[in-house]
Amino acid sequence: MSLSGGKKRMWLRVHRDEVLAYLEKNGEEATMKEYHLRKGTLDRVISLSEGYYPRFTRYDSLELKINRDEVSIADLRGELRELKELFAVFQESVAEQIKQNFLIPLLQAGIRPPEGLELAPHPDLLNVNSLIEQARSCRS
Repeated sequence: MSLSGGKKRMWLRVHRDEVLAYLEKNGEEATMKEYHLRKGTLDRVISLSEGYYPRFTRYDSLELKINRDEVSIADLRGELRELKELFAVFQESVAEQIKQNFLIPLLQAGIRPPEGLELAPHPDLLNVNSLIEQARSCRS
């Protein structure tokens, strides 16, 4: 642990039970070495009378969990957005590969639709002159 100051204090407050369990199992020297604590800091972790590292209430614990979950949700939303973008790139890549490796060679090979399937040209429906011609042909 390479924290100091307020960050270390907050970490010790959050992980107080873990530090105390390690202390009970391994002793003061090992705990100070493991968590990079001085004797005075460890004494404050142990002592509740100073109120320096109080235990979290149930409300505090729930609030921390909610905050952690909100961060996790934001991370998941970011990952989902990234996956959608990557999938769009993947789709474009696959479409281009299908076009280049399959469709263009088939068209270049001379595959033509049967004569009965060819479509007759239709008038351009957005062309004003074409619309006028259609209207005149309908009157007669």
